[in-house]
Amino acid sequence: METILPGQVFARQQEITSLFLQEIDKHLLDIVAGRTDEMFEIRDLAQILHVHPTHLSNTIKQATG
Repeated sequence: METILPGQVFARQQEITSLFLQEIDKHLLDIVAGRTDEMFEIRDLAQILHVHPTHLSNTIKQATG
């Protein structure tokens, strides 16, 4: 069994946060450009990132304070 080191956890947390912010930016651009009129919810973003919504929410909270 592989042991996950604190640095790996931090790196993954930063990766998820970065991807989350990229997806938010893309979605907001789609709204502004009129390509969509619906707002994403946390579950939609979690699905895009292939993580559980609770994990996404907790990760973003930890990463952004």
